[in-house]
Amino acid sequence: MKKLAIMTMAMTLATASLADNVRGAWSGNLNLGVASLHIVINIDKDKVSLDSPDQGAYGIGATLKYCSADSVAIEIPALQAGYTARLTGGVLKGTFTQAGQAMALDLKPGGVDLKRPQTPKPPFAYTSEEVKITTPGTDPSTGKALTAGGAQLAGTLLIPAHFAKGGTVVVMVSGSGQQNRDEELFGHKPFWVIADQLARHGIASLRYDDRGVGGSTGQVKGATTYDNMSDALAVVDYLRKQGRFGKIGILGHSEGGTIGYMIAARKKADFVVSLAGPALRGDSILVMQNRDMLRAAGVDSASVSAYCTALSRIFEYKRTARMEADPELALATLTIGLTLPEPLKANLIEVIKSHDAWTDYFAAYDPSADVSHTTCPVMAVGGSRDLQVNTQANLQAVNRLLPHPTGNNQWARYHFVKEYQGLNHLLQPSTTGMPTEYGQIETTLSEDVLADLCQWLSELR
Repeated sequence: MKKLAIMTMAMTLATASLADNVRGAWSGNLNLGVASLHIVINIDKDKVSLDSPDQGAYGIGATLKYCSADSVAIEIPALQAGYTARLTGGVLKGTFTQAGQAMALDLKPGGVDLKRPQTPKPPFAYTSEEVKITTPGTDPSTGKALTAGGAQLAGTLLIPAHFAKGGTVVVMVSGSGQQNRDEELFGHKPFWVIADQLARHGIASLRYDDRGVGGSTGQVKGATTYDNMSDALAVVDYLRKQGRFGKIGILGHSEGGTIGYMIAARKKADFVVSLAGPALRGDSILVMQNRDMLRAAGVDSASVSAYCTALSRIFEYKRTARMEADPELALATLTIGLTLPEPLKANLIEVIKSHDAWTDYFAAYDPSADVSHTTCPVMAVGGSRDLQVNTQANLQAVNRLLPHPTGNNQWARYHFVKEYQGLNHLLQPSTTGMPTEYGQIETTLSEDVLADLCQWLSELR
């Protein structure tokens, strides 16, 4: 799902005496109550920065306000945060403040080594080919130019050892937000992990950088799920023209799973693997996402219910009517009869004010027609602790919408729909399912999911 990006700011160091004994990287855990985050503060004579590896955020600019042989004070303007500490026994014992909230944060010398045991290591049982694919930037149905235009996508094609002509190839499509070909997040590289496993089972794959990321070009502003589908479809067409592959299918995570249904409904995919891919209208997914996360964060049930009712009204109004120009007046109208805490009201104001092309399209798009026109084998899975796409409701929709075989159409016997207990939105074994956990978990992708995926695809060949 859509991920919030932390903007980094380059800041000039304030005049301060930088003591050698506080220079370098310092790391520790920030306790947030429902979770904890690894924090790294890098102090040097030229710059100070903050890293939050669990959130995939690095190099957040900071200002050194004060530094002596045993004390330090730092401001992080981009986060409206600060850190003050005293050096005691080789440890910076201090306080991290953000938005008026103070939290204890002790830092020890050194950075954070994120353990990612599943990241592939040589020797590799495949060859890698770097490819460039030009997308036409037009609506596949009408030929009309898309708002975001075309792109040139850079990708990696993995060919297993002893791969025979006519073998299966998988196109990997990432979740929302611009990501590289490995769908890299919090030090995890799930698409590379999957590609490596598929190659070891004789299955080829192509993964690519999203437009505007890594080696790929193309406009990001204004791009929607439909634009991303058009890019993925261009990759499928590229592989078909190669003439060396048999079955060509889509493996998509989150938004990428929805894109798999869109392409299959156009009869362009021979199979679909949907990893937590929404099969419900986007506003329903977003309301359930907010409900599940607020509950997990400990918000009282009455406030959660009122907030989600208001959020549903806002999405419906955006989709079907003209929103009141004044956000405060619009909120007052759309929350009649509801009692909401001020922080939740402030969140709703931001939703009303937001006019992001991706979010507007996602909230209004209903995948049900595309799922119901998917007449190829489907593997649709999710985790019981997924707080971004409610797995139970989503997989119920998949089972209801996928067409059943008639006559000689026996492809439905290949459908594989499963909820994995204890897995989160990234299909990692988790404790809470909260996004703050993603970077703290060493496992990139459940071994059970990987095993089922490889077996299912092997049986399709």
